[in-house]
Amino acid sequence: MLRGLVRLIKKYSISLLVIAICLASVVLGQLKAINSKLVEEAPDYHFYFIAQSSTDPFWQKVEEGVKKAALDYNVYVEYVSPRFSNAQEAYKYLDIATISNVDGIITYVPRLADYSKRIDQAFEQNIPVVTVDSDSSSSKRQVYIGANSYTFGKEAAKLMHEATGGIAKIAVISNEDIGSDTLEYDLKMSGFFDFLKEQPNMEIVKVYTSAMGVISSEEITQDIISNHPEINAILTLSTSDTLGSARLIVDRNRVGKIKLVGTGSSDKIKDYIDKGIIHSTIESDGYSMGYMSVESMVNINKGYYTPTYINTQINIQKQGR
Repeated sequence: MLRGLVRLIKKYSISLLVIAICLASVVLGQLKAINSKLVEEAPDYHFYFIAQSSTDPFWQKVEEGVKKAALDYNVYVEYVSPRFSNAQEAYKYLDIATISNVDGIITYVPRLADYSKRIDQAFEQNIPVVTVDSDSSSSKRQVYIGANSYTFGKEAAKLMHEATGGIAKIAVISNEDIGSDTLEYDLKMSGFFDFLKEQPNMEIVKVYTSAMGVISSEEITQDIISNHPEINAILTLSTSDTLGSARLIVDRNRVGKIKLVGTGSSDKIKDYIDKGIIHSTIESDGYSMGYMSVESMVNINKGYYTPTYINTQINIQKQGR
């Protein structure tokens, strides 16, 4: 029996060897294909994106744009943000990105006196910087991507005129991260004021700054209702403040008596608009902002011409639109 088995192996040894070689060739070919695919998919660049908040719907849209551009341009984007806006966290992230010697840093600009200096330090280490939504024009950043703040303010004033019929005592609620000492805020308010100059029955009578997002804007709206009965319109400049103010208007049964023009978009905001609690909202195009920031950083790294300012469109949301 053993001799028969040996004769059988000898008889088919060549055939078995050919089969083994074929199998080895197939496996080797598959390994080469996998390795080739991995090489092709290795990202061309590593960017670091510093966002303001992970819970704000606006920044979630920015992240969607960043992810799509990263896929289209074959780059790896390390997207970081605190749960809620925290300027000191942004400072920490910027230091990490600079030390890590990434191929580019994309960041919003918090209200920190020396944030511009840190941007300059990154630039001096040959790390290009792109700013989004808020800017540091005095720094060595290469590109700023955001909506025209003056136009933003003027469009908000037009919405307020539409909401109030041109008769309004207005309170403005600004967030501490876009407070009254920033260029973006100044430009927004300049646009708003320039429109109001031609409206004899519209004026701003009170300006507030929220410190803690939703809770703070509720407290401010409570103060408006309790202590300033002449105010019949509110302009909010952040998504969280818009939601907080709307909730308090509902709780205090002031729907229709206080007209609210806000900032941002979300399912809850859309619901408030549909119910007439919020008249309308205005917002920068977060998705385009995120996409174009990555696109611009790729162009910078490739040595292509990139404009220093890229304007993104403004989106308006109101009933029936």
